[in-house]
Amino acid sequence: MRRQGEHAEPSKSSIAYSLPIMMVRNSVAWWLITSAWAACIFYLSTAGFGETHSLRISALFLTFFHLSSSTSTMTELNVILRKLAHLTEYAVFSFLLYRCFTGSAWPQWQPRLAHWCITIAAAYALTDELHQVFVQGRRGSLYDFGIDTAGAVVAMLAIQCRSRVSGPRRAAVEGRSRAS
Repeated sequence: MRRQGEHAEPSKSSIAYSLPIMMVRNSVAWWLITSAWAACIFYLSTAGFGETHSLRISALFLTFFHLSSSTSTMTELNVILRKLAHLTEYAVFSFLLYRCFTGSAWPQWQPRLAHWCITIAAAYALTDELHQVFVQGRRGSLYDFGIDTAGAVVAMLAIQCRSRVSGPRRAAVEGRSRAS
């Protein structure tokens, strides 16, 4: 007899039933995160985040650390930071896409899936640059599209490298657990 407040052990059938539900919830959560990231990318393409805005932020950052530089150096630094932002935001986007499609934290390398993630990220980057053509104070750039696509490729290469490094270790651990 159970006392008040004690819970019964879940049956195997209830665990088997709840596992797919948990997987769906996890998948939905990752798709929501990925969609939010895509929306963030789109939002950063609006007029409020043009070159003058990022130049102002860079100047404030240097002022905060009591540093100064010439206008030409600030302009060059701003361009470098903006291009790194492009690379990073699409690397994250591509990684999130890969994570959504595989459903595991550090998935095994799947070349066809990586290709699709790069293609989807590149297509989104192209639409983002097209969107900027119609935004006052912004301009679409095929150069930025290339950097965005390179970011997606970098993320997929990182996943491939991680899979190659962890693959032998994972196989060894699985082999030891089967032997016991």
